[in-house]
Amino acid sequence: MLTKEQVKEALNTEHKCAGYSGNEYQEEGKVIIRDESNFEYNGYKFDFKEQYGGMDMGSEYWIVFSVTSVTDSNDVVYYKVPGWYQSHYGSELEWDNLFEVSRKEKTIMVWEEVK
Repeated sequence: MLTKEQVKEALNTEHKCAGYSGNEYQEEGKVIIRDESNFEYNGYKFDFKEQYGGMDMGSEYWIVFSVTSVTDSNDVVYYKVPGWYQSHYGSELEWDNLFEVSRKEKTIMVWEEVK
């Protein structure tokens, strides 16, 4: 599996022209990972999985993507990239702060109107 630094390098290499400037991407994560391309790098496939946040969803914003070995589909790691959203500025992802995640199911309590 690629190290976290290799994952960052892959994103930098594959998306130099996608708004990358220094240490930050200026485009929305789903555009970079999903809409622009799911791509392969050194025998690994990068795929967009999920996004949260944006317009009408508060200031929290993040994406999750997977990195899967082309030769072994069981060799997969998921990464989350935190970010923020502001209506005046749009969204920004903190690519230098990406971290490995796993999917966990949770039960939550909500309050709904009685009808």
